[in-house]
Amino acid sequence: MLITAFQQNSELAESDFYMAKKISRSELVIEASLSDDEDRLVMRILDYYEVIATASRQRYLDPHVVANLRGGAMCAAYDICKTYIQIRREKTGVRIYSNFEWFYNLNRRRLAD
Repeated sequence: MLITAFQQNSELAESDFYMAKKISRSELVIEASLSDDEDRLVMRILDYYEVIATASRQRYLDPHVVANLRGGAMCAAYDICKTYIQIRREKTGVRIYSNFEWFYNLNRRRLAD
């Protein structure tokens, strides 16, 4: 299943673990000044979350199920990657991760309670 793909893909699992460490250490911001390896890890998990958010937004996946299974991790990742995402948007001129942002805005308050 798409939501649990990180459990079966070693590269995605590595990215998920990297993000979980950042979140558990309360690192508040991931910026663009990352090593190439860290940049790949961050982009990989953000790309994965964008795919899940897009599928949720288009109702291929139930947004409530996604929120219950991965919403906390997704919102925490968005919180600490906001600056990184903004810098990438400025560099590319493209509003990347817009569906991930939609998912975050839809769920952040509900998941914080």
